[in-house]
Amino acid sequence: MELLVFVLGKVDLLDRVVKSLLEAGVKGLTILDSTGVSAMAESGILKDLPVISSLKFLVGERRPFNKTLFSVIENETAGKAIEAIRAVVDINEPGAGILFTVPVSNVFGGSFQV
Repeated sequence: MELLVFVLGKVDLLDRVVKSLLEAGVKGLTILDSTGVSAMAESGILKDLPVISSLKFLVGERRPFNKTLFSVIENETAGKAIEAIRAVVDINEPGAGILFTVPVSNVFGGSFQV
């Protein structure tokens, strides 16, 4: 088993990425909103931490954001999933995102157990 993690910087490609992953056999995909610290620093948000940024969050200031996709997948599916993402996103382009897998020893819950 592998944990597939993809932080997508080009959020306009999300629908295409999800469709491609589903077609590659990925199931149980979870998608979260996320923000990278480097993107926050570049936008100047970090300069006011901790008090001012907390206030900005409460009033809804816009921040740079990503979509983080993850799924526990079979080893055989990992290569297909990576190819599916790379077919949609040029991962080497700055700001496109980061993609990695991590070996998983145990899984509890969901549709399978190891």
